Amino acid sequence: MNYYKKNKNGFDWFIFEERKDLDHVRAGVSFIIKENTRPLYSIEFYSSLHGITAWFRKEDKFQISRWEGEDKAKSLSDLNYHYTGEFLSSSGDDALKIKIMEDALSFFKDKILKELIETQLENPKDIMIAREHFLRIKED
Repeated sequence: MNYYKKNKNGFDWFIFEERKDLDHVRAGVSFIIKENTRPLYSIEFYSSLHGITAWFRKEDKFQISRWEGEDKAKSLSDLNYHYTGEFLSSSGDDALKIKIMEDALSFFKDKILKELIETQLENPKDIMIAREHFLRIKED
């Protein structure tokens, strides 16, 4: 599993990714923290099979997006029929959320953070995952 940090739009992203052939991202977990703050803002779970779900700590809400599927992509236009690309659809239920999270976490190797994720989701108002947890991890 690869680890790296990037800054995007005023947020620090601490990203763990499992890559496969041709550098394809198979699954990933990203921890997002606002710049110059300590507590976790959100966690994003990525599955190349099922979609993406993001959990926002302050609101304790999930945003779930599924891949639209090849059949739907082909039906949108003749261009997509020849050059199929699957995009995200902003719909999903709890069953899909669980599939995405389980798939993303199946590759996750940092056991301490994996346990913290579970605890954080159970107690969203507590600041359990903070910037300090990522300072101990060496970037690639």
